[in-house]
Amino acid sequence: MARPAKGAAPKELSTQEKMSAFFKGSKGKQPGSKGSSSGTSTTDSPMPGAPPAPDGDTKPAAAGATLDKVERRLEKLFGGPERAPRSPVELLPPKEARLLGLRTAELTVRMKDLEWCRVQSLSLEGDVCALWDAERLRRGLIAALPVLEEAAREAQALPADDADAGDDAPLGPLLVNSQMALHHGIATLVEYIADKLVFFDLRELFVARLYFPAPAQCRLASFLHQGGALDEALTEVSAELLTHAGYAELLWAVLEHVCSNIVRAAEWCLAGPHMGAIERSSTPEDAQVVVEDVVAVRSYFTQRDEEGVSQGLGEEAVANRLARLELLANAVLSRSTAALLAAHADPRTPDDDEKEVLTRATIVRVLERRPDKEAREFCKAQKKVAKKQHGPA
Repeated sequence: MARPAKGAAPKELSTQEKMSAFFKGSKGKQPGSKGSSSGTSTTDSPMPGAPPAPDGDTKPAAAGATLDKVERRLEKLFGGPERAPRSPVELLPPKEARLLGLRTAELTVRMKDLEWCRVQSLSLEGDVCALWDAERLRRGLIAALPVLEEAAREAQALPADDADAGDDAPLGPLLVNSQMALHHGIATLVEYIADKLVFFDLRELFVARLYFPAPAQCRLASFLHQGGALDEALTEVSAELLTHAGYAELLWAVLEHVCSNIVRAAEWCLAGPHMGAIERSSTPEDAQVVVEDVVAVRSYFTQRDEEGVSQGLGEEAVANRLARLELLANAVLSRSTAALLAAHADPRTPDDDEKEVLTRATIVRVLERRPDKEAREFCKAQKKVAKKQHGPA
């Protein structure tokens, strides 16, 4: 093979020839090979002075190498097409089998049993008090036979906390304690049924899909229609509680807690901590979507008929639960990024307060969902400050 003369100037390669030699050389490297210690390359790039490869051989190799490189980069960033989630539901952790076995109908029956026991305990307390009063009167009459009329008047006017009242002291606390335990058990089951229904049974709706990827794409109002998953779940509860009289109050209690949980889920999606890998975005225009959802929730839980009479929860009870979400939409979400930054810098704004909606913590979480440059730069600076204060996570 002819070699260039010693000391001769190397041949000037065009840009196309340089790119061809680069990509062709990268394609020919062996896995794990970084070249020999003597500086020789293991590529199949053309030697100096050799004629360049035809264009027909160079362009496909260069294009193929570039495509492979781009695909590897995308797979590194996003996990590859086979692992990319198709919906936020796939980002949720698997459901526990133990909780899946707890059916809502069975929990409702347990709640009814506790309510029945509570009512019977109240009835027993009334019967015991009546019988004990009669027995006390009888004992007083027997002890006062010589002065029957005077003793009868004293027995009728006998105060409840006199010396004889100590005899029924062991029975009174027993009934009161049993009623308190039953009341606590009923309240716990009411909250548990409502929490399980919203955050477990229907978590695909209220945890994953709600307001994802933005409020306008998946509104809360879309879950509140007749025949939907929420409607079917509440129908199952109401059918069990309304089978017999005396359990309607339990149904209203469950509905109130379900309404509260739905509002909480909406607040978390809009201005709460990130739910794992589920990331949402929002803009000031999305505040109107939330306001319309507030109206939809109020309509769904009050269930007014054609004459305007509420067939569901009371208007005031629903309004109290929606007040914070409505204030969040009008006082925080509707503000521009510049206005939120100014509120964050205002010394009168509290850092974090459960009673307040406009706080620095809420502002930061709202700005984390904003796509504009100002919001991104602010959140980036906040993370740096937090890292300096608390150290790396």
